[in-house]
Amino acid sequence: MLVLAALAMFAPAADGSLHTTASAPTTAIFFYPWFGTPARDGGYDHWQQNGHQPSGDLASAFYPARGAYSSSDQSVLDAQMHEIARAGIGEVVVSWWGRGSAVDERLPAVLAAARRHGLEVAAHLEPYGGRTIAGTALDIAYLRTLGIRDFFIYHATDFPAADWQPVTAALDGTLLGQTALALQEELHPLAAALLALRRRIASH
Repeated sequence: MLVLAALAMFAPAADGSLHTTASAPTTAIFFYPWFGTPARDGGYDHWQQNGHQPSGDLASAFYPARGAYSSSDQSVLDAQMHEIARAGIGEVVVSWWGRGSAVDERLPAVLAAARRHGLEVAAHLEPYGGRTIAGTALDIAYLRTLGIRDFFIYHATDFPAADWQPVTAALDGTLLGQTALALQEELHPLAAALLALRRRIASH
């Protein structure tokens, strides 16, 4: 299931204008590989939420053209990435619910499908159980080993801005040239600090 986001990864220039960093895509789309079917996953995943009864009755505002599909199906992922790329999207922001989750297990297939179609992949770290700032830093380190460089933190404001400083301090200028922690729901002080650092990096 796809949700289009108006994400332009801009950093303000010294003159107040906006420009992108060299490698940052200008448009991204949120992507949710949450869905399972009995044939592929041993049961319905997400489609049955809130009392819905698949396959005719799905937990979705719209009935998908492919019907109740599995996010583990490589042919479905390939078709979705093809459609995303044809729409002019540059980056797929994948919902991620922590190590060992169903979406973590599906992530390698999502990455492979996206890259076959020339798409960048970012991770959207969800508020999974037991999430801590220290744990988030370890999660970012793990996701970087998969080639992911952009990170979005959902409910980042569950923690004070000052508590994020050790994480951002550990990201040197070279790394932050490739990594954006986008904090959602409100303009968090950390977001401004990260944009300022990206501006300095981009100007070098």
